[in-house]
Amino acid sequence: MNTRVLIKIGGRAFEDEGGFRELAGAIKSSKKVEVIMVHGGGAEISRALKDAGRQTEFIDGIRVTRAEDIEIVEEVLSGTVNQRISSWLEANGVPGMRMSGKTQGLFVVEPLIRDGRDLGFVGKIKQVNPAVVIEAIHSGRVPVISPISANEKGASYNVNADSAAAALAAAAGCTDLVFITDVPGVLVDDQTRASLTVKEAQTLIADGIIKGGMVAKMESAFEALDQDVPRVHIIKWQGLPTLRNILAIFSPQPLTQRYNPINPKSAIETLRPLISDLLHPLLPYRPNFWIDDSMRLKYVSHNGYIDYNGGVIWYR
Repeated sequence: MNTRVLIKIGGRAFEDEGGFRELAGAIKSSKKVEVIMVHGGGAEISRALKDAGRQTEFIDGIRVTRAEDIEIVEEVLSGTVNQRISSWLEANGVPGMRMSGKTQGLFVVEPLIRDGRDLGFVGKIKQVNPAVVIEAIHSGRVPVISPISANEKGASYNVNADSAAAALAAAAGCTDLVFITDVPGVLVDDQTRASLTVKEAQTLIADGIIKGGMVAKMESAFEALDQDVPRVHIIKWQGLPTLRNILAIFSPQPLTQRYNPINPKSAIETLRPLISDLLHPLLPYRPNFWIDDSMRLKYVSHNGYIDYNGGVIWYR
């Protein structure tokens, strides 16, 4: 069975074609992995609005989009950014299919109200029709999706790309949702937290410690987990092996393929899969868990667990 991965790319996650060249190489080298891509483009939207003499306002990391702004936002996301990403992937051997949330009614939205505040032409997804995405995957192409969507009357709305990624990952039956960002994780007291429980993360949001764009990202991660996406990863791109490394952790391979006592890379690498294979059948509900480099068994309850060093939000 293939692994189906939705990759959400933040506007600043890759600075130039070099990053997408690495991403294309990672996609091509990942066997039996189906990829869907959703992108943002916040920095370019801000520049375009500034050039047009418009002010930019955010509420909890979500851009307020006025009626006079939506045309510019759509042109940037569904035009400039979508075209560029698709072209770079194509140039590096990954055939793509350009689309937006408006393509064949992929996303149907309604106005998003945040804490009683009207965000203008910002949409909340109420229906996902993933058939067009599945068709693209089956034809061997990577869907490259702008989050611009429409309501039932066809009016364009700006949808937060993190929210769009979470909704589509659930509707398309993805095994993994991967947020690629330009930041390493969550800062608490000027330190990057190695791990957080979901409850802790929610408390940090309520206390205003997690703020800005990370709020929308965390809430989207919770949404995906609640809709039974098995794994959500929040990572900073670290070169060609990045995708392979995070997916390899979860590949269901037989013990004989993973445990080689004759030529182990290290004692940790030798013992890690053996201990996991022995303990996994004994744990209730067959939850996710792993052995870290300090040989601590990290058990994951149904309440969820977030690990930022490994770039993983766990649930189940």
